[in-house]
Amino acid sequence: MTDIHDRIGSELQGFGGHLECQTCGRVASLGNVGGKLRDGWPKCCGYTMRWVTQRQLDEREVSS
Repeated sequence: MTDIHDRIGSELQGFGGHLECQTCGRVASLGNVGGKLRDGWPKCCGYTMRWVTQRQLDEREVSS
């Protein structure tokens, strides 16, 4: 039986993308969203990393 975090995570996983540090610009794999919801979002430079969805990445390409 899956928990609520895994169920929500599997729905959100479809948005794709990656994680970015807003301070240093480091990019990390999105990985398991359900696990992040359950165990906490990754941090870099002392701050929570931002999830940039695939749609947002595509919009960046169009505007550049």
